[in-house]
Amino acid sequence: MTITQVITPLPVAPNPATDPPAVFSEKAAAFVAQQQLMVPEINTWRIQANALETNVNAKEGSASGYATAAQGFRDTANFAADAAVGYRDQTQGWAVAAAASATTIGTTAAFSDANPMVKNATVNTKQGRFKATLITAATIRDYLLPDKDGTMALTSDMGSALVAGPLATTAVPYVDFLTLFSAGAGNFDNYDIILNRIQPVFAANSDSLCLRVANAGTVDTGNFYAGGAVGAGFGSLVGTITGPSIRGQDVQAGNIEIQIRNANSVTGSKTVFIRAIGNTSPAVSYQIQQFWGLYTGANAISGFRLYWATGANFAAGGSVRVYGWKSA
Repeated sequence: MTITQVITPLPVAPNPATDPPAVFSEKAAAFVAQQQLMVPEINTWRIQANALETNVNAKEGSASGYATAAQGFRDTANFAADAAVGYRDQTQGWAVAAAASATTIGTTAAFSDANPMVKNATVNTKQGRFKATLITAATIRDYLLPDKDGTMALTSDMGSALVAGPLATTAVPYVDFLTLFSAGAGNFDNYDIILNRIQPVFAANSDSLCLRVANAGTVDTGNFYAGGAVGAGFGSLVGTITGPSIRGQDVQAGNIEIQIRNANSVTGSKTVFIRAIGNTSPAVSYQIQQFWGLYTGANAISGFRLYWATGANFAAGGSVRVYGWKSA
């Protein structure tokens, strides 16, 4: 700040342009007393000094205003600087995340299923991801979230689950699931086989549905089986379990349930229960048929085979589903 007021210096001190205010008055009084003959010069000096005082006071007021404004500008600048640092850090975080994401982005996918999508807010090592491995190529699947809170459950959490099928029967002599139980040995020990419209291919004939089990993927044809109608005993071991008699021409027959229990046991007997609706008469004489069976082989069973006693093919169009009961 510049003060433009000019004062003509007196021939002898005091000089208001150089003397400190603390000693100026004292020097001025002495000067007046000693310089009585210099009245005109003193009057000129007095006028100039008064003007200087007025000018200085005005400048002081302006300077105080400028100082207040400068303080406000400084505070604003500090606030802006703090905000800029925050934006910088946030932007840097986004940049790092974007760079990491960019390494996994495909031609159309925003995320790779090789990377976790969510993490726990408290323990960030708890992470989750969705895998798209089973989706058909060039296919987008939509998964709708329910409009409610809750916990997702897996099929393995349920007491039973569909583990095979539905299999549509064709004109072949066997329905084979020879390794199915091996795949589920750790999760399931009991199985329900649901058969719908299972019939032999020959329309005019009835045939008995038979079951054998598989050992390590190979059908066991040895004499390790026992069975019969419910309520009847069986005297010796044979090479198969014989079930219901089904006619090929009965459009409402062939609805059968087969239960296999204790499939994973190495030493204990594996039990089989069979229930069916069928008949052996050409007309409409239906009856409920129930059978039991055992497999006594000293090994866990890996699966099963269904076939007709005469070696006939299955009629096309039936369906087979296999459900597993979760191991305790």
